[in-house]
Amino acid sequence: MIIDTKHLHLRPVVETDIANTQRYFAMWDVIKHLKNNDNWPYPCDGAEKFYHDYIKLEQGKDHWFWAINEKDNPNYMIGEIELDRELPSEGEHIGFWLGTPYHGKGYMTEALTAIRDVAFTQLNFEFLRINCAVSNPASKRVIEKSGFKHIGSKKYSWRAHSGEDMNDEMLLTRDEWLELKQN
Repeated sequence: MIIDTKHLHLRPVVETDIANTQRYFAMWDVIKHLKNNDNWPYPCDGAEKFYHDYIKLEQGKDHWFWAINEKDNPNYMIGEIELDRELPSEGEHIGFWLGTPYHGKGYMTEALTAIRDVAFTQLNFEFLRINCAVSNPASKRVIEKSGFKHIGSKKYSWRAHSGEDMNDEMLLTRDEWLELKQN
């Protein structure tokens, strides 16, 4: 599924995206707020292993991975956003990251809004849940701009703290989304 927005081209992650994933995951500012289940420093074959062992096997099977690209450079991945129909034990449907040089341009809000709309219009989700580290206010702002509301906090392992930190749980229901779309 390919999605074009005003500034972005979102397309399924492909093998040629491995190099950019590896490049950005070697940057602490990209990976520091991700879940503590990734190794740090990121292994030199980490992106390739993740692609072959996970993305390639799961893509389109109730789990979607989109490469985020600027519209004028549709083959150069600058980030990723994923959507999972199953609500994993961590309690989130959507996860995302963006390369540091592209922070602050509104790209992630644009990508998240597009994926949110696809989840409700084409994939028939009834609600969407996202988690973010309390220590990552930029991600929380992106999530809130996309219509999600804070529903609680709990302890969680986030990389930036090499242990537990508080996690904000954010939710958007189909009814809330419909109300957003009408306004």
